[in-house]
Amino acid sequence: MTRTSHNSPGELAPRSSVDDARNEDLSDGASVPESSLRDQQQQLTREIILRSVADQLESGEASEITVPNVARSAGVSVRTVYRHFASREDLITEAAEWISAHLFGASLMPETVAELAADYRENLVAFDEHPKLVRAMAVSRAGNSVRSARRERRLESLGRALGEVTDNLSQEERREAEALFGYLVNMLAWVTMREEYGLSGAQIATAMDWALGVLIDDLRRRNEAAGANLGNETRS
Repeated sequence: MTRTSHNSPGELAPRSSVDDARNEDLSDGASVPESSLRDQQQQLTREIILRSVADQLESGEASEITVPNVARSAGVSVRTVYRHFASREDLITEAAEWISAHLFGASLMPETVAELAADYRENLVAFDEHPKLVRAMAVSRAGNSVRSARRERRLESLGRALGEVTDNLSQEERREAEALFGYLVNMLAWVTMREEYGLSGAQIATAMDWALGVLIDDLRRRNEAAGANLGNETRS
């Protein structure tokens, strides 16, 4: 998935305006239906509002995400925000998805353990582009409110992915494995390794590849052994 390009690490890309979109559409002299322009303007406004949530977090000034503050940052009215998002909760949920897709590159909703490792590596490298945003999402109250919008689905996805190497283990063992992976595959792990050990996103990704690989291989061996034992008990 392609991330939004930036002028320099740690800064969000400059915003487009509605007029920019209109001028680009009409630059070849072709006429664009009014309904199409209206749809494009609506989409652009929505993008600006979602980007403003990221702006609020990255600035470090917001103790919580509020609709009036987001509207002010986006340069639109509160009514306009509610025209695009039915509630503050909807805004935060959509912002979490937008930040993941446009700024961090991978959604981290894996279906397999291979996807888990690959997606997290992409995230870790991308985090270097927005260190203030990642830190805010990891440790601040406002950031946690955004991150929590995806947390339940992310943990469910993690559990399903790990199922291929834990399905024969006991419920307690599966829970322990999911808890450990959930702790490692987390923004807070990136913040800790970056701030306390001075590692870059690429270096953290290399370390995590090793750690996750060791854990996955061990789980696979234990899971296969447990499966063999279950088979022997069934035959006896």
